[in-house]
Order: sequence, then C-alpha cells, then structure tokens
Amino acid sequence: MTPLLHLHRIYLPYILIAITFVSTSVLAAAPNGVSYFTASSYNIYSGGSTVLSWGRPSGASGTIYYNFSIQKSNGSKFVKLSNTTSQSFTRTINITGSQTFYVQACNASGECSSESSISVMVSERVVAPGTASTPIPQKSQQPINQNLIVSWGGVANANYYRFYQNGAQIYSGSNQYAYVNNNTPGYRNYTVVACNDGGCGGQSASASVYYYAAPSQVQNLNASMTSQKQNENIVLTWSAPGDAVAGITYQILINGNLKATISSTQYNAVVEKSGSNTYQVIACNPNGAGCSASKSISVTGIGSVSSFTASSSVINSGNTTILKWSMPAGFTGTPYYNLYVDKPNSSSRTKIQSMTGNSFSRLIDLQGIHVFYVQACNASGICGAETSLSVTVNPNQVSSFTASSYKITSGESTQLTWGAPQGFVGTPYYNLFVEKPNSSSRTKIQSMTATSFTRLIDLQGSHAFYVQACDASGICGAEASLSVTVNPNKVSSFTASSYNIKSGESTQLIWSAPQGFVGTPYYNLYVKKPGGSAKSKFESMILGSSFSRLIDLQGIHSFYVQACDVSGVCGAETSLNVAVKPGKVSSFIGTPSEINTGEVTKLKWEAPQGFVGTTYYNLSVNKPDSSSKTKFQSMITAETFDRKIDMNGVHTFFVAACDSTGQCGDEQSTTVKAIGISKVSLFTISKDALVTGESALIKWSKPEGFINTPLYNLYVSKPDGSAKLALLSLVSVEQYSHVFDMTGVHTIHIEACNSSGECGPAISKTVTASIGKVSSFSAMPNTVVAGKIIQLKWTEPSGYLGDAFYNLYVDKPDGAQRSKFKSMTSDISF
Repeated sequence: MTPLLHLHRIYLPYILIAITFVSTSVLAAAPNGVSYFTASSYNIYSGGSTVLSWGRPSGASGTIYYNFSIQKSNGSKFVKLSNTTSQSFTRTINITGSQTFYVQACNASGECSSESSISVMVSERVVAPGTASTPIPQKSQQPINQNLIVSWGGVANANYYRFYQNGAQIYSGSNQYAYVNNNTPGYRNYTVVACNDGGCGGQSASASVYYYAAPSQVQNLNASMTSQKQNENIVLTWSAPGDAVAGITYQILINGNLKATISSTQYNAVVEKSGSNTYQVIACNPNGAGCSASKSISVTGIGSVSSFTASSSVINSGNTTILKWSMPAGFTGTPYYNLYVDKPNSSSRTKIQSMTGNSFSRLIDLQGIHVFYVQACNASGICGAETSLSVTVNPNQVSSFTASSYKITSGESTQLTWGAPQGFVGTPYYNLFVEKPNSSSRTKIQSMTATSFTRLIDLQGSHAFYVQACDASGICGAEASLSVTVNPNKVSSFTASSYNIKSGESTQLIWSAPQGFVGTPYYNLYVKKPGGSAKSKFESMILGSSFSRLIDLQGIHSFYVQACDVSGVCGAETSLNVAVKPGKVSSFIGTPSEINTGEVTKLKWEAPQGFVGTTYYNLSVNKPDSSSKTKFQSMITAETFDRKIDMNGVHTFFVAACDSTGQCGDEQSTTVKAIGISKVSLFTISKDALVTGESALIKWSKPEGFINTPLYNLYVSKPDGSAKLALLSLVSVEQYSHVFDMTGVHTIHIEACNSSGECGPAISKTVTASIGKVSSFSAMPNTVVAGKIIQLKWTEPSGYLGDAFYNLYVDKPDGAQRSKFKSMTSDISF
C-alpha cells in the first residue's frame, strides 16, 4: 500500500499546531457537518443564558469530536470547546449585541467538517414592572354558571398579566380583564400580577366575589287567618331563606295562578273562592340564578250559599213559601245559616233564625214585597256574603166574576158581578177595567167597594172586562177577566142566481145588509162542499152585497154569509144550497189518431176537474157508415180503452163522466181516421233473366197512404211446382237479394201488412233462370304425344232439373273453325 500523508490539526486556545505524520494507511474522509445547530433562545437579555445544541453528522461512524467557537459582538472569535464529545453548551451572556456561535464535527483522524453557525441577540435587561392594582369585579355577587368580567388597571412597563382565582392562575395575557365562570356557590378571591421580559411585579390585593345559586325555600310561612269570608283579604308573612342574596324576590301564587312578584316578606292576599284556597311563595335569587321550590299554606274561604230559591216568588196573603238554599261550594264541616227578612215599608232587616238546616217554610200575611237574605258561617263564626231573593205577596183574585149575558146586541146592557177575595183581611177596593174592540189598551171604568156594575154597550165587537181586589196600601191581586160579545143581526136576505148548474159554471150569490146595522157592514162567506163535513171560509171581510162563484166540484154546495162590523164581530150566518152536475172530462184523445184499418187506437181521458168520489164513464162511437152514435162501453171506471178499428174512414168517439147515481156531464169527443192497406207502390227485380246460381236484388216501397211503418211478407214460387216458399215474414226492410238456384221460371210475391198482421193484396214478378255452365271440366292428361288418347270429364250444371245432354267442341291448332265432335250425349266423360 502506498504510504499516505495525514495532516492532523489540533486546536488549542489561541495556538494552532500542525503535526505531520507519515502513515502507510489512507486518510479517513472528513465527516459531514452537524445535522442540526440550535439555540434555546435567540433573543435574551444581558446576563441571561441560552442553551446551544447540535446533532451528530449524518452517516458518521466512530467517535465524533466537536469544536465549538464563539464570535462576540466586537468581532473577536475564539474556540470555547475543542475535541469535545458533548452535543450542547449553556452560554451566559452579559455583553449586549449579536454573538455568533460555530460548531464543526471531526473524526478520530482529525478530519473536520465545515463549520455551522447560528447567532443570538443579547439586549439590555428590562426592569420588572411594579405591583398591580386590586382587580375590579363587575359584580360582588354573581349567579353560578354565568360569565363575570373582572378587570384591572394597567401597570407601567408591563407586557402581560397573570390573573389568579383563590391562588390558582386562570389567565395569562396582555388583556386587562378576564372572564370567569363558576358552577358552585361560594366566595372567590381574585389577584393580579404584572409581568414583562424582566420579570413580574408583586401580587395585587385581592377582590372577593360571592357566587350564588337558586335559594332554598322561604321559612316560617304564615297566614293571618285559617278561614275568611270569600273576596276578603288575609295577610301572608314569611322569613327569607338562609342563602338569600341582595335583590331576592318572591313570587306569590293563589290557587296555582301567579298574582305578584315582590321583594318584601309580607303580602295581602285575597280569599278567591269558597272552600280551600292554596297560597304559595317561591323565593328567587336575582340575575337568573333560579328559584326555590314553593312553600304553601291553605286558607278556607267562606262563600255565599250556592243557590237560594223560593218555592213561589209570588204568593197571596196568608199563604206559605218554602225558602231553600245549598251549602257554599267547597265548604268543609257543618255550616250554620243566618236567615233575615226586609218586610214591606221597613228600613231595617230582621233576623228570622240561625239554623243548620237548608230550608225554611215562611207563612206571610203582610201584603207587599218581602226580601229574604241567607248567609253561611263556619264554627269559628266566619260568615260568607249574603244571598237574597224577593217574594211578592198579593191579595187573591176576586172569588168569582160573571156577566148576566155574554152575548148581546149593540145598545143592550149586561150586569158584571164578582165576590170578595178569599181570606182578604180588611176592606177590599176593586178596580174595574175594559178593553174595547180594536183597542190595544184597557180603560179603567171605576174604583169602588161594590161587587157589581151594570154596563150599557153600544160598540159592536168583543169587550174584555177585568176586575182586581186591592188593599188600602194599593197592593192589588191578580185580575179576573171575562168577555162580552156584541154582535150584529143576520143579513136580511140571501139568494143565488141559479141553484142548479154544471161543473165549471158560475152562480151569483146575493144578500142584503142586516136590519138596523150601524156603520158599514163587512161580510164573511163560507161553503160546505160535497163530501165535506166542515165548512170553509172563502171570502173574508168583503164589502158589497154579491159574489160570483165558479164551481167545479159536482154535488150539493151549501153557502153561508154573515155580517160583521169593522172590528170583526159578526152576526149569525144565513145559508142556501146550489146543486152542481159533473162537467166534461178534462181531456180526450185517441193515440194514434190516424191508423190503418184493422189496427188498434188507445182512447184516453182524465176525470173532470173537481170531481168528488168514483167517476164512471160511458163511451160511444159514430162510424163512417152511420149517422148516429152507438154506445160500446157503459159505466166503466178505467180512463183508457183500446179500440180496434175495422172500417176505413173517420170514426168519432164520445166520452161522458158520471157519478154513482148515473148523473152524467156533457160528452167530450175525439176522432180517429182509419186507412185501408193497399199494394206496395213500387216493386222491381234487378234481373228478369239470369243463369241458374246467380242472384238478383228485389226492392219495393211502402204502399201509398200507409200511416205507420208497414211490415212485409216475401215469397217465391219455384219452377218445380212446389209450394210457395217464404223468404221474409213480417219484416220492415224494403229490399232482399235472392239466389236463383233452379233452372226455369221463378215467381216472386210481395205483400204489405199492418202491425196486427193483416195484409193487403200481393203483387208478383217472374225471373227466368237458364241452364248454366257445367260445374267443372278437365282433361287427363293435359299434355300428350300426337296420336295418344286423353279423357275429358265434366259435371252437371248447378240447379239443373231433369237429364242433361252435352255437346262437345274443339279448337284445333291449325286455326280452323271450331268443330263439334260429340252431340247430345248424356255421358259426363269422353
């Protein structure tokens, strides 16, 4: 191996010694630079320290040595450590300015890497700030679980502040405030310290905050009374809970409803209802800290009785009413009741009785209004409000009230008489009144002590009289009443212009005014119709002396007339009778009114208007060949009849309505025209000659004058002499396609018919069917060598009658004229 020269550099402070060794080995390569080179702080104050650290070069093997140098801010550089294996160095620096540090890695052969460097800035040391001022909480009392701001004053040279709660730091930063939030009640002490890079000042004096939650229940809740009259007041008092804070409030609930929120410990509460009233007090600490559970107390309210009634609120003197009441709502225990009365003309009430029952029977003599009061009380003497009602005590009605005559004629008198009320005490006075016809108010006739009065009456109509008994104080009993009717006389005469008329005719009713009638008479007209048991008014309060009455209903009509005055008071009725025969039927038609002879028309009619009872009918006819009518139905009850008409011409029909006695009204008539059936008006066949097996179209038209839709029969007579064959039977079509399947002359027949199947004369036409072609014709074989034989075969023509004979012809290839080669053979092959 070639000897190598190794140069080893050995560093000592301020001296560089170079030693050269001769070696027969190869020099080791210098290691890489350190893998990292850092300072714990790149900016420090004079007198402060920083820790310099570096990493082993990547890829290095064996022991690595480090050279560490320093270059101060004045520019001089010196080696601080040489050939050390340590990878860190703590440097305390007193000189301000920038200091640069270098480190290089070397191996055991002395081969070293390039230097790595970092710089550290050294500043003049800052003086720590002074003691901070006492922090200032936003509140001295604060609900738990809510944010509170605590602030403090600034301190000179302070860069940041440390904030403590009960000695534990809870904030560090440049703000001069902090948010605090605590979830448990109790006191918290707060201090603050001001700091900068030079250190921290002294701790401030402490500030205290009390954190509170919802309070506990109030204490010593009391009501001034255990029971009280409903709607009166009681006083509630209580003591604050032990954990109350300033600003505590109290919610007052009565029977579950919030009534007030107060800060004092006393409240005037209303007893709201009868029975148990519940009062609750809830303590609430301020600022949303929460409220305690409620504390409650009950007070019994004494209300008024729940009902107070009298069996009769108006009675007559000397009678009894029963007063009843019910226990107040919610009352517990046994109540007792005070019952009072205010008598008529008295200024003060009188206690009737104190009792435990809930009813009292009161006999009352004194006429007038009696006001009763009742109140419920408990055993402590607390009473509810009074409830009142009134009972009116009247004299009785007079014992009787009669008139010597209740119906009189104008200008006559009637005597009114009455008796004293039963049980009346003292001398009664009587008020007598009258309500005259057409008057809405009554008039006092007289006040008297007498018990009768004679009254002369001129005015026609109904006079109502009233009498009542009164005592000396003017209290009066109920009125007794009666009516006296003053009527006009009957009409002087009552006649009819005709006493026998037909239904639908009129009669004139005529009458004369009653004798001696005063004023203008009015008249009511009534009628009792046949079959009716009651009369009905058909004209009311009419003027004049006649009325024309149109009458539809057959039978006896009884008419009545009475005269009345303007007030509606009427005299007796006068009557007469008018007999009414039945009228014509109200309609009569034949459907159809034009038909073919032999068909049926339906005759239909309706009962006469106003007919009463069962209607019977007679039917007659005038035929075209007769000058007189003939009855063909008698006393039938049906209102339709089917009539077959068998004669051409106009038939006139008559119907008359009759009652059960056979009395008939006038006839009603209608006409029906019958027209005979003729031949079809047009009859054609599309072919009069054809080949057997072909068809022809047969067409025809409606007979002239035919009323309705005709029906047709179509027949054929074939050449073989067989019976006529029906092709169509009673159909409404007017054409038919027929196949002629037999050789010879065919006769076609057509006739028109009505709906009853009666037919007119038939007309006929003939069609000749000639012999047709043979049905088939073939040759076997159809290709042969000249001189060979072929067989010709054929079949008989369709529809041929009898024995057929055949002629055979040929067209040869030489163009010669067609020639017959077989004549009149009956064979069907050759």
